[in-house]
Amino acid sequence: KYAVKLKHNAIKKSICKYLEKIYGKGIIGDENTTPFGTKIDIVVNKSGNNTFYEIKTSDSIRFCIREALSQLMEYSYWPDANNSTKLIIVSENYMTEEAQKYLNKLRKEFRIPVWYQRYNELTKSLEETIY
Repeated sequence: KYAVKLKHNAIKKSICKYLEKIYGKGIIGDENTTPFGTKIDIVVNKSGNNTFYEIKTSDSIRFCIREALSQLMEYSYWPDANNSTKLIIVSENYMTEEAQKYLNKLRKEFRIPVWYQRYNELTKSLEETIY
């Protein structure tokens, strides 16, 4: 558990630095506390629109999506809110055809603004492609 927490925190720190280069300081927040006591990994607040990032470290993209999606949905919509315009799941896993189909279906059929972005450990940044 400790190793996973260390890895998660290192990824979060790198992503925050990367996003600050793109958006500037004061727009990026990490470990933002929700009204019900949980914490959102990263929030980008650009012109009043929030993008929530949830980082997962599992070796399975399916498990990462499963775990992050429930958290992101709660952060954004519990109990009857609309706190974000974009939900982004982050992990080191490469996108698969099945995962891409699943996310496309969630966006198209259920209008859930959920996306996936891969974290690249070598560059310590998010890859440009958002699925």
